[in-house]
Amino acid sequence: MKHPPGRRGFSLVELLVVIAIIGVLIALLLPAVQAARESSRRMSCSNNLKQFGIAIAVHESHTRFFPPGAYEETALVRDATTSGFVFLLPYLEQQSLASRYDVTKKWDHAANRAVVATPLPMANCPSNRGSGVFLFGTSAIPAATIDYALSAGMDNVNDGRATMPGGIDYYHPMIFRGAVLLYSKVHRGVRPTQVTDGLSSTFAMGEVAGGNERYRFRAPEAALIADQAWAVPLFKNPQNLPTPTGSNVAVVANVRHNSVLPLSAATVIRIDPEPLNRADGVTSSADPGAANTDSLNGFRSMHPGGGLFVFLDGHVEFVAESVAASVYQAAGTIAGGEAAGRVNP
Repeated sequence: MKHPPGRRGFSLVELLVVIAIIGVLIALLLPAVQAARESSRRMSCSNNLKQFGIAIAVHESHTRFFPPGAYEETALVRDATTSGFVFLLPYLEQQSLASRYDVTKKWDHAANRAVVATPLPMANCPSNRGSGVFLFGTSAIPAATIDYALSAGMDNVNDGRATMPGGIDYYHPMIFRGAVLLYSKVHRGVRPTQVTDGLSSTFAMGEVAGGNERYRFRAPEAALIADQAWAVPLFKNPQNLPTPTGSNVAVVANVRHNSVLPLSAATVIRIDPEPLNRADGVTSSADPGAANTDSLNGFRSMHPGGGLFVFLDGHVEFVAESVAASVYQAAGTIAGGEAAGRVNP
């Protein structure tokens, strides 16, 4: 009687070959999977910025002004009381939050704290985080995070010298201004007619990935990670705070002037770049009257190779981090006289 031949198993060599082939396939597929995921996250981030861009446009349609970056009580950036994002709430389908926020009181007043702690659904970039809340300042006030900042252009972006002869134009030259500045309450914001560089060529908002190990403040605050909240308008140097603090207004450069007034292009000593995705720290512009307690940061993103921006006409573009400083700074200003279509020609 014949016995059927025995079933032959894998040899050790064959098993190792199969494992090696599977490993190679995984190695080939993983980057594609990661790229697909990043592409999806980038699309979601672009949609977030698109919503903000529409809100800014509708705000302008209703008020004839683009929103302020913040309102402040004094000539110091650190004394800002109301975030510019508060003024966009009604146009982001957040009318309930807008109605609960008392604009006659400071952001940290007890009446506003529940709103300040409420996350906005479009406020975070999925390549950085899904949402977040951090405890702000010595009072440990819960504040919902945001990964986007309004664009203030160049210079120290504060109009607090409005009481000086000539007001804001005397203190802050138009060619260095962005679409949103910090304003005292007598000023309403930038008019579209002031954007002589063109709405399609001027940043309205961009990314400022917060709470991420990649982006820390420059010395002496290098141990602190930059972060910001949508309803917190303070732009304070974080060295005296228990938690890191960024800003929800960002700049593309910092212009240093001499002491000759009025300030103008002729009084510029130097322009310090604040490049996209700066690797050596993100704190930037400081108001000269602030005793080193005011600071604004630059734009930064977790998308590989650059970051997303929404322009004043509402379109969204990805800007490469290798963009020339002059081109990048031109996109941040409203009246520098540069040609249109300059960021991605």
